[in-house]
Amino acid sequence: MKASEIAALQNHDAGPREPGGVKDAPSPMAQALIELEETLGCALTETLEDMGMSLSGQLKDFQRAECRDRQKQRLDALLRMVQRMQEQAGGIPAQLTQYSDSLPGQQLLGIAALLLAEKADRKKRKALSDKLAELMSQQGWEISLFGMLELGQVSKGTLAQINRLFQQAMDEEVASLAAWFQRIMDWPDRRRRVKVLLRMMVFELSACVAGSQQQRLAAVLVRLRRVLLFLGLEQECLRIESVCGMTPGTLLPLLVEMTNESWLFDEWLAPRLAQCTASVRLYNRLLQHLDGLFSLMPEPCFNDEDQREQILGVLRSMKGDGVIT
Repeated sequence: MKASEIAALQNHDAGPREPGGVKDAPSPMAQALIELEETLGCALTETLEDMGMSLSGQLKDFQRAECRDRQKQRLDALLRMVQRMQEQAGGIPAQLTQYSDSLPGQQLLGIAALLLAEKADRKKRKALSDKLAELMSQQGWEISLFGMLELGQVSKGTLAQINRLFQQAMDEEVASLAAWFQRIMDWPDRRRRVKVLLRMMVFELSACVAGSQQQRLAAVLVRLRRVLLFLGLEQECLRIESVCGMTPGTLLPLLVEMTNESWLFDEWLAPRLAQCTASVRLYNRLLQHLDGLFSLMPEPCFNDEDQREQILGVLRSMKGDGVIT
């Protein structure tokens, strides 16, 4: 989503407010998009555009490429990424490029930066390129690098947990939005860890993984981006849980379940809402808040625009007097 679209969303976000006349900050939905754009530095969009790809398809099939060519393409993709990082405001923090024998991510970043800086000495460039290729041939370098960039220094157990999901995404048939949410819902610092997965998958797409994996990873990227947007609604969900007398931490999973349904039915939704609320008044209050949420949630949260309208139709048909009391 471009900055103009985010601005439009913020301007549009003058929907239902709590009484009191106090001007609210941008909605959690708008803020989630802004944070996604800023924290990834538009890497998802830029990388796909640079490679002539799009999430809707048209992914180039590299199945015939020789292994040796793929290794070079991956090295070139890493150098492009590091160069983009250097060109961003502030560049790459110096401590991240300091050579360290104990941190593979720092080794990779440091050598890539040296290789980009070395323009004249062909022999030195060859030595740096060979060293970078050697590091990239080692298993697990991706999680070491992207984990360091997003999380800083974290335990090997944390990186292994994220890497397991990454490998699962590379190998399995595409899992649903709800399945991905279940996999990460117990993680601490969930949003930043999901961003590590996003960074790794963007790199794999830009580095010409095999054709079948391209299609699968593109679909996973769509789902993880949706997961990230839903996680951006967490504070708003906690607020609604408070005013509706709900158990904390129950509304966000329900939102994901609702959008995971290909077609929402009131027979499916009504008992779930009744289980969350202690009275008819709180039940109707929750319906009203859900109406507001689903009206303003950004488009990428949904399978398509028709899904938003279908969900809103079900919610409005279930309302009592439609007034928050």
